[in-house]
This record gives sequence, C-alpha cells and structure tokens, in this order.
Amino acid sequence: MRTRLPEEVESTPISPCDKLVMQEEVERLQLELQNTIAMYKQVVQQYGDIDVFTTSFRPLKVTLYGLPERVFMKLVIYAKTNEVLGLHMCGEDAPEIVQGFAIAIKAGLTKADFDATVAIHPSAAEELVIMRTPTRKI
Repeated sequence: MRTRLPEEVESTPISPCDKLVMQEEVERLQLELQNTIAMYKQVVQQYGDIDVFTTSFRPLKVTLYGLPERVFMKLVIYAKTNEVLGLHMCGEDAPEIVQGFAIAIKAGLTKADFDATVAIHPSAAEELVIMRTPTRKI
C-alpha cells in the first residue's frame, strides 16, 4: 500500500532518491503504528483490567534551544498485579531508553518498582518513573 506524502512535502523541491527514502520511512512508521495498535488490543483482550499512564512534554534540552520537539510516553499496567506489561515512547533517544527499560519489563517488574527507581539520567526517561496517576482505565 503506497501512502501519499503530505502536500507540503510534495511541493518542496527534493531529489527523487530523497523522496523515495521519505516515502519508505512514512510506510515503515505506519506499519509500526499498526503493529502497536494490534499488540495493544491483544493485551487488553488477554488481561482486561488495564491502567494506562501517559505523558507528553518538551524535554529540557530542547526547551533550552527553543526547539518544538515533544516526547510521548505510555506505560501499560495490569491493574490486578501492578505488573508493567508494556512501554511506548515516541521522541528523541527512544530506542536507547526503551531498551534500558525492556530488561525491567521482561523481568516482571511492577509499577511500584518503577516508582522506586532512579531513571536513566539525564534523559527523558526520568518521566517514566514519575507517572503517578493513570490517564485511563480499561
């Protein structure tokens, strides 16, 4: 399935090679989003009682330079046991931060364990251990 690039990209003079790379990146991101949604639906169906913690913010290092970039983070928690089932992050340094927390999730740590942890510092990862109130319950 080919997806059209946004109109402002279409009207910007770029090389055909750059356009192809951008198109492939858009398609890759769409596939990742579809996979994330499918996994989320599977978790909800399997566990049923889910707490979702989310945050969206501008990291300190971008605010210092006046940049508009934002970070989005989500923790998916099994409410009955407080086990962290998943973590999603969009933003700078996401691969490294998620990799650092993947070990904890694989080990079966709970939300309380996350709350008692000093995060990977200095980075946006600190937000993952200070989310205290679920944004929604499923």
